[in-house]
Amino acid sequence: MTTISNRDQEAAITSLQQRILSCRLCQQHGYIQVAQPIVSGRASDRILVIGQAPGHRSITNNLPFSGPGGGILQKWLEQAGFPGGYLHEHTYLSSLTRCDPGRNPRGNGDRR
Repeated sequence: MTTISNRDQEAAITSLQQRILSCRLCQQHGYIQVAQPIVSGRASDRILVIGQAPGHRSITNNLPFSGPGGGILQKWLEQAGFPGGYLHEHTYLSSLTRCDPGRNPRGNGDRR
């Protein structure tokens, strides 16, 4: 089994996050008007939460899970015994897509 040093793990995560932040593929292919990918987390985080996509508030705040869903998730963590603020301070937050897909052009919810 190969082990990776903490420094190498952190460097790999930082490199991945930089690539995510510079991604503009959805914008280039016309899926969204402006790409605004967000990332949050450290290699030392012991919990990984993966959502569907960042919401509008997450993009505005440049912080994943900063909308109503994040509030619910933080409450669940507290009910499980984790301290307040744990979600954004000690959890690696990710999503299947990195940008807010925007509103559905028909006006009924989010774009799919």
